[in-house]
Amino acid sequence: MNRTETRQRLIDFGIAAERLPIDGQFYLTGADLRWANLREADLSRADLSQADLSRAHLSGAHLRGADLTGASLIWANLTGANLCNATLSGAVLHGANLSGASLSGADLGGANLNRAHLRGADLRGAHLSGASINWQSHDLIAEILRRAAADNVSRRMLSGLILISHDWCWDMFLALDIAPAVRDWALDELRKWVKEGDNAPTVLTTTNMSPDDLRDEADRNA
Repeated sequence: MNRTETRQRLIDFGIAAERLPIDGQFYLTGADLRWANLREADLSRADLSQADLSRAHLSGAHLRGADLTGASLIWANLTGANLCNATLSGAVLHGANLSGASLSGADLGGANLNRAHLRGADLRGAHLSGASINWQSHDLIAEILRRAAADNVSRRMLSGLILISHDWCWDMFLALDIAPAVRDWALDELRKWVKEGDNAPTVLTTTNMSPDDLRDEADRNA
């Protein structure tokens, strides 16, 4: 969908034309776009701050450089969307589908990513500080560990293993026969991201768990 088609789609949805200059930035701050069908829409550099895009269909949408500060994207479909360099600070992405989305250079600081689907998403260079984590997202956890691993081969190998092992859950990770130092490093790094009420695994909310405790935790999660 080109920019002209996107503009008409938004007008048909009830957005005033004066908020959608033909040759300028779309001004959609605070707009109610719940359930909107904006598949492959061109919303590059649009101001969508505080907009409500809950359950909106944005698969393949072009949102490069868009301002989505504080926007609600609860259960939105963003599969394959281009969000490079977009600002999503404080955005609520609970349950959003970001599979295959490009988030390179995006600002996700303080964003709520609980239950967000990020399989295959490009998170390179994305700002994640203060974000609430989906603790079942292999891609997100692997990216956090990859960054922390720096050039340490053993740590990067663990990050890569997590990334490709989508059929593994926490119990499998806890039961891995890996060097204790690497496992402890990973757990300590992930504990830095835990927030109250974010459903983090017990192993991350309880420090100094012994090997026996880890095995018991794995058995409970099996």
